[in-house]
Amino acid sequence: MCTIHNQVFHQPFLKAQELVANGAIGEFTGMRLLLATPRHDMIDIKDHWYHKLPGGVIGETGPHIAYMSMPFLKNISSADIYAKNVLKHPWAPFDEFRIELEGENGLSSVTLSYTGNYWANLTDVIGTEAMLRIDTERMLVIRQNLKDLRYMSIAGSSLSTALQSARGFASNVFKVAIGKEKIGTKVVIEQFVQSITNGSRPPVTAEEGRETVRIVEMIVARYKEKYAT
Repeated sequence: MCTIHNQVFHQPFLKAQELVANGAIGEFTGMRLLLATPRHDMIDIKDHWYHKLPGGVIGETGPHIAYMSMPFLKNISSADIYAKNVLKHPWAPFDEFRIELEGENGLSSVTLSYTGNYWANLTDVIGTEAMLRIDTERMLVIRQNLKDLRYMSIAGSSLSTALQSARGFASNVFKVAIGKEKIGTKVVIEQFVQSITNGSRPPVTAEEGRETVRIVEMIVARYKEKYAT
């Protein structure tokens, strides 16, 4: 058996980890995550199974934000949460969440939204010299480091972003054309099979899976503490 932390095995997420390790953003200071799920997919469904989870929808999406923070945010020790009820469904007490995770080297600020009619999956990794935007819908990672607000600097930054997007798009098209494009779940499964064959370390260890559960339980505990009624 193997835990599947699928989001961090998408190619742009793997590339971002490599860039951060090589100093592309300077010193890591924090990150932001946005995960938006269309309301028709879960929150509008009265009898959806996630209502029975600890923390409701947080129990469904919480593991993603936990393990997506773990590669960058070290030793996550505390969590806070803010919740709002926008859609006013009687079976779902809250549908908009803001979550803060604190680690020894920075903060992870999370938006979980279930009130819109769209999907979104964006991660910003923030450093002292630059930031990375990881877009796992379009499978792109963009480095941004606008140094000042002069017109030429803004134009140069815009051009750099456009070129990075164009190169990433072209690479994705090529990979799809030759059958080399792999989503995170497929990567984890392939590496897990290889680990069984070779007797090597699995792509996600049991300890990493347990750490994800610990973080989610910490979030849910704070959620219940603040919004028990």
